[in-house]
Amino acid sequence: MNAPDPTPTSTARRKRVPAWLPLVLRLAVVAGLLAWIATRMDARELATTLARADPRYLGFAALAVILGQFTAGWRWYRLLVAAGSTWSFGRSFAVYCAGLFLGLFIPTGVGGDVYRVARVRTSGAGLGRGTATIVLERAIGLLALLILGTGFVLSQPGTRPWGLLFLVGSLVGLAGLAALWIPGGPEHVARVLDRFPGRGLGNRVRNAFPQDAMTRLHGAIPGTVALSLANHGWILTANVMLALGLRLPVSWHAVCAAVPLVLLAAQVPITPGGTGLREAAYVFFLGRVGVPQTQALALALGWFALLVGTGLLAALGLLFDRESGRERGPGVETRTGGTEVPPAR
Repeated sequence: MNAPDPTPTSTARRKRVPAWLPLVLRLAVVAGLLAWIATRMDARELATTLARADPRYLGFAALAVILGQFTAGWRWYRLLVAAGSTWSFGRSFAVYCAGLFLGLFIPTGVGGDVYRVARVRTSGAGLGRGTATIVLERAIGLLALLILGTGFVLSQPGTRPWGLLFLVGSLVGLAGLAALWIPGGPEHVARVLDRFPGRGLGNRVRNAFPQDAMTRLHGAIPGTVALSLANHGWILTANVMLALGLRLPVSWHAVCAAVPLVLLAAQVPITPGGTGLREAAYVFFLGRVGVPQTQALALALGWFALLVGTGLLAALGLLFDRESGRERGPGVETRTGGTEVPPAR
């Protein structure tokens, strides 16, 4: 009779976390943040602030948001072309818009990027290079936010304590970008990270930035940085227009100091789509530059309305992407190298 194996399996050693628990915890955080905001607002003052808003400035804010998303879509299109994509700008922008819609309204917060990764297989760039464009776009976008926000954050006494974070983050990001831009740089970075045992950081860098992808994307990186700066410039402009439209007692450069901190906080993957966290960040950081909490919440609600409106408009990308796929024909597959082949019979 064989003795029982004394080594328990990994499943037996630890209890699996229920699939629904992370979402429930995120929703609980959202509820807590909204409750915190509710204790700091005056409903009558909020209604008055929203009622006296100047629709002209609100329209300019909406236009700035649309231009910002157009810039972001163009940025991704340029990366795709550099990676070997055969998509037209219209096709890539439709996929980008579909991802934008899903990212705003799917609770996971990453549904938009997952959709783009799935769709980029048919672009001609291949899965590896196509995924690298999305990772690179995200990384450079964050770097542009840090670079653009550093001067504004340091200029205001209320936000200056976070200026060092932006400055150090910008320098580290620029160093990382230089490492990616230098031929063979990702592999050198991966080898350094391989020295940290048990974490697999080196392989993560290799998977995110495959050498073939970075060779083709090399020339597109400077333009991507420029378009990322323009994208965040439009976002700051939209928030300044909202502040003017709501007649908030704050200067434009103070708004530009608080908003980068809000955008950085909203990227922390705690709540679905940044809901609750983003509004709480508006109330907190605008308060640091002298905006009353209720009026700061009015600006947060205005920005949320613009995001929802833009997201609903971006939902048209799902329709156009589906129609483009039908015109192309069913069953087209793409190898990792980017060569399209017919489906197996």
